[in-house]
Amino acid sequence: MTWSAQIRGEFEPEVQRGWEIVGQMVKRRRISITWSQRDLSRACGLAQSAICRLENGKLSGVRFSRFARLVAAMGGLDPDAPRPPRPLWASGGWD
Repeated sequence: MTWSAQIRGEFEPEVQRGWEIVGQMVKRRRISITWSQRDLSRACGLAQSAICRLENGKLSGVRFSRFARLVAAMGGLDPDAPRPPRPLWASGGWD
């Protein structure tokens, strides 16, 4: 694969399928903790549009450190894991 193919987001089918699976896991967990994409965006610092693309398997260029923040904000990717602590903004502290 060439560098320009990576920039354009063209990946091997198994890599693309992997991103789709990751996106499904993120979405399933986000829904299980009853957060909107905007809530998750505020909690982890990743743009809401990037979260949307990630959940749809279309975002592959996110840095691992940002992805790790997203996972940590939700308390992991397991849909049955305990809910993360209530964010400050959820109790009226923000906005």
